Amino acid sequence: MEDKSATSTVTLRLPGEGEVFEDFQVEKTVAMESEVIKKFMQDAGEQVLIFTISWIPCKTLESRFPYIKRGKILEKVIEYCEYHANAKSNSISEENVKIWDMDFAKNVVAADENQAIAYHIIRVADFLDIKGLFDLLCKAVGNVFKDKSIEEMRRIFGKENDFSKEEEAAVREEISWALD
Repeated sequence: MEDKSATSTVTLRLPGEGEVFEDFQVEKTVAMESEVIKKFMQDAGEQVLIFTISWIPCKTLESRFPYIKRGKILEKVIEYCEYHANAKSNSISEENVKIWDMDFAKNVVAADENQAIAYHIIRVADFLDIKGLFDLLCKAVGNVFKDKSIEEMRRIFGKENDFSKEEEAAVREEISWALD
């Protein structure tokens, strides 16, 4: 008799330094929330059980944002996919899914003032083609910045104003329609 657990999961692998890997076991239905993985599994067949996600930046991410670990980014993506896969199989109402999504987005956005965590989750969602997650977090991040002044945005992103007063005045005049 075939071991059903061996065929119902896949490994999402994050390569690290050298031969070090960080593996995440997930149900196939969870992995297939990603259109990229779903298409790959359909084209290559169900026998493919390890997907290496080498796209998540390593040194760049962790050197600029030492509090963010790549595995944590993928864990949040998996959390979203697990909920949505389970919601489909357990017929969870659309209203309850929306409530969960809003709470999930709020927690991701609140985790980091400069939105680096949300930004990297959005990049992974885009790379793996997880449209619901991509749209959800883009909207949530957009709402965070919606009513912020230019000065507040600079503070959040740690950017100095490199315009002279004259240059800034010219730009403000040019885009005055957007500042109203």
